[in-house]
Amino acid sequence: MGIYTIMSLITGFIVILFLGWMMYDSYMKSVLEHWVPPMLIVGVLIMMLFGSCGYGADKSEKLYREIKNTITSNYDDVTNYHDDDQQSFVSGGIRYTFDYNKGQKTLTVFTNTSVVDATFVDGVKQKTGK
Repeated sequence: MGIYTIMSLITGFIVILFLGWMMYDSYMKSVLEHWVPPMLIVGVLIMMLFGSCGYGADKSEKLYREIKNTITSNYDDVTNYHDDDQQSFVSGGIRYTFDYNKGQKTLTVFTNTSVVDATFVDGVKQKTGK
């Protein structure tokens, strides 16, 4: 369980406490007939929603770190690393771009002339253009 999952679950618990307090207050003012059963259902749904959001964020962060670790361990002096729209880095004065295929779990690194420099599967170099 990663930090984003934990933070999301804590946030979900705070939301549940707030909604529970509102429902209990409505129950005490005779607006609601029951407050515990609906709160249990809403609580489970909120925890599932917030937990899955946090889990997704943890998975994305793990993938980001794996890509960065693969690049930094296979290329010397990596600078200007960008894993956003650019997906690029500089090593030894040469600018590289990269693409990650989630379906095949393949990282492909291109030189600045769009020639494949290396292909990595699960962090292991498979093919080189050199």
